[in-house]
Amino acid sequence: MLQTITKLIEDNFSALIGVVGTLLGVVLGALLNRIARLGKIKVFVNEVDYSFLKRNSSGGFKSMNSITNETEKLAIRVKLDIFNSSEYSRKIMRGIKFRPFENGKELVIKMYNNEVNDITNFATQTGKLRVLNLNPKEIKSFILSVSLDKDIERIYNSKWFLTYKNTSNKEVKIKLDKSK
Repeated sequence: MLQTITKLIEDNFSALIGVVGTLLGVVLGALLNRIARLGKIKVFVNEVDYSFLKRNSSGGFKSMNSITNETEKLAIRVKLDIFNSSEYSRKIMRGIKFRPFENGKELVIKMYNNEVNDITNFATQTGKLRVLNLNPKEIKSFILSVSLDKDIERIYNSKWFLTYKNTSNKEVKIKLDKSK
């Protein structure tokens, strides 16, 4: 019986190698295709700018260098480049939020997309950034802003993060460096 099996293998060795090679090729191709589709969103923080604001005599706001008794707002702007590194799959970012952390306690504030859209020659549009859908190998630049009028000193002295939920509904946290 063993001789029969050995003779069968010897007679059909080249055909067996072809079948095994084909199966390995299919498995390896499927694996490499899966890896190429994975990719992820890469966020590059280009600039974090902030200013302390107080009311001026005409009712508008004037920028100040530090927090004083007259400080009414902390305005934060974050310039970002967002890149989808996937070859084939779209990726989404949802629920983009600015989050200051202090001793394990966080305050959640929705970010605003300050990207300028031409409506007329005299107006710009600013709205809440809810969902960002990125095509494969696409990069987008944004200026996000948030304006805070409560707990200004506490928020300024805390650690700043930008968070979002990715395609897998996993929360991703990006530390913002606020040094000027």
